[in-house]
Amino acid sequence: MTLAIPTTIADPPRSAVSPAIAARRGSARLAFAATHDGGTYLIDQYSTHPYHLCRVLRLPQHPPGMAHLYLMSSAGGLFAGDDLHHRIEVRPGARAHVSTQASTIVHAGDPGPAVQATHLRVEADATLEYWPDPTILMRHAALDSRTTVICDDRAGLLLLEAILTHDPRLSADHPGSSPSDGTQARLETSIESTDGSVIARERLSINQFSLDRLAASCGWRSAVVASAVWLPPPDRVGPAHALAAWRDVMPCKDGLIGVSSLRHNRGVSARIIAADGVALRDLTHALWCRAREAQGDPIPAAPRK
Repeated sequence: MTLAIPTTIADPPRSAVSPAIAARRGSARLAFAATHDGGTYLIDQYSTHPYHLCRVLRLPQHPPGMAHLYLMSSAGGLFAGDDLHHRIEVRPGARAHVSTQASTIVHAGDPGPAVQATHLRVEADATLEYWPDPTILMRHAALDSRTTVICDDRAGLLLLEAILTHDPRLSADHPGSSPSDGTQARLETSIESTDGSVIARERLSINQFSLDRLAASCGWRSAVVASAVWLPPPDRVGPAHALAAWRDVMPCKDGLIGVSSLRHNRGVSARIIAADGVALRDLTHALWCRAREAQGDPIPAAPRK
């Protein structure tokens, strides 16, 4: 599997956003720092509606000192016109796992798509696992998701983005969709080192029609997709070991996975397609477990939410 390195698209000027859309902006900011005894605490936090930040948890399934935090929403999902931004910073020596309380639903409507921007920064000797639950697109929903990562060469990162669709028409009475269905997601991920060198840039545009065709080619009734990236700490896992660890995750009859190395052998990426959310969950959890095992960290149990 080849990871394309296209030119970065600049964000639209703020003046181009209508007042109606501007009224639905929201933001959150998190910063984790290390304690003198190897723990991690939340040194800075800020959020506006619809974000809600839970308290930091210490779970036995995580490495010693790792902070676990759920990033929640009080809005019932993403709505057309939403413009949401959240930033997560993990400072030197800190270790954090950030997830969501459940899948995020994207609702249909006007004007324009829902926009969600994620900015991650991982400093030297720090670790961030950003492993949210899948995003679910309702019929005619549109999502523009942008993830920007700056990761130090001595840091560790696990990153996941998964997309499911929900269309009541896809039943025995309404099989299939059309190219004009309107359900669409545009995903853009950019990962760079702190010196500005590009590690990966990836773009993915999907809609219900393309997912239906993908499902048909695999002999499934439906299809869901996900992308995962693992930048292991170089002093703990070498490039060849990381690639072999993720390639050991075997596909199943309801899911397929492809793994490739990133630029400069800095890490690995995986693209997953599956017949349903259950198969997708099993494959992404297996990737998480393999990464933890290779790093010598505790193998996590499936999280209860």
